This record gives sequence, C-alpha cells and structure tokens, in this order.
Amino acid sequence: MLTMVETLLEKLVLIKIIKNMRYLILLFTLLTFNIYSQDIEKIKQSDVFFIVHGGKNGNFETKKENNDNSQIKTINYNYVFTDGPKSVVNKIKLSYSNYLDFDELEKGNHTLSFKINKSFLKKNKDIIIDRKFMHKIGYYESYNLLSKAKTIFLIDKDEINNKMVVLKKVRLNIPSEYQSSRKEIIKYEEN
Repeated sequence: MLTMVETLLEKLVLIKIIKNMRYLILLFTLLTFNIYSQDIEKIKQSDVFFIVHGGKNGNFETKKENNDNSQIKTINYNYVFTDGPKSVVNKIKLSYSNYLDFDELEKGNHTLSFKINKSFLKKNKDIIIDRKFMHKIGYYESYNLLSKAKTIFLIDKDEINNKMVVLKKVRLNIPSEYQSSRKEIIKYEEN
C-alpha cells in the first residue's frame, strides 16, 4: 500500500515538474523572441534609420553600380516586394552617390560615409532594419517608415570586414514606373 502511495506521489510530482517545464519553455521562448526581435515602435520613433543590404543580387535585393565615366559614382540598392493589391511588384530604391550633385562635387563635399566598429551591429540590432523585417511589415509600411526618416544610413554586407562596418548616407527614391504605388500607399494609410 505504501509503495502505491509513493508511486502516486512520484507521478504527481513528475506531472507538476512537466507543467512547470512547459511554463519555463514558454517564458524562455518569449524572452528570447523579445531579445532578438526588432522593435518596430522604437524604429518608428527614430528620425535616423539604419538599414542592411545583403550586398549581392538576389530574389528580393539588388545592387547596381553605374559604370559610366561620370565623376559622380552611384550605387542603387533595391528591395523588391510582391505584396499589396494584386501582388504587384514594388521596389524601394536607396541610392548612394559619392557626391549628391555636381555643385557638391565642385565644392569637394563628399556624401557622408564612415567606418565604425562592428560591435555597432550587435548593440543596435533591435533598430537596424533588414530585408526580412521589411518583408514582414510589407511594402507600404516599409516605404512609409523610410519616407519619414530625416537620414538613412545603409550597411552593405559586402563592405563589412573583420572589425569595421561602413555606414553610407543614402537617399530614398521610387522609380518612375512605381509612382502609381504612392497613390495606393496614401489610400492604404487612410484605411
């Protein structure tokens, strides 16, 4: 009789441990999700955005350098979206030029670009925007977010070396063939 009671108690204790383990696993999952996720509210409140580009051409990101003989060199970083009405293809285009225009070229004023320690990426991972984050919130939300920025700095993964990261000040553009999407963005905001 005593062994039966002991066995029953052991089973009850085991059941309690299993229930507590489920809570611990759930708590651990939520904590790690919050630690490693990007903070959309913190990003929205900022007027300076940091965005990562994969550096290579892929399905949803492209990088194109101009090859003409101009003294103003431009690199276009594109993010491609296939969301929105009727799965229309939309692009967000960020451009970096070594000079903003010919006036700045004559003055010798380079576009802001500088190197910082790679630890910046780890310390600020919750406010750094990447392709996955942009696709998670969609084209319209991504464009609205970036259009409200006073300054956008781009991090090209191709330019990350052992200890240094290059930050480049970029401009937000929408190619002319996608200007009609801006009207849809305004409609989207109104709803």
